[in-house]
Amino acid sequence: MVLLIKKEGIMVLYFGIAGGLVVGIVWLIKMIKDAPIIDDRWDDTAH
Repeated sequence: MVLLIKKEGIMVLYFGIAGGLVVGIVWLIKMIKDAPIIDDRWDDTAH
């Protein structure tokens, strides 16, 4: 059981880190894509 938990734990840890990075990158891309749209609207209203 201990050996299985260690092997499974390492796999879960790697998948967890990879999943967290993917979610973080996707969230950052969404934030970056949304930001210019808001900036453009503010620029249009300013002009």
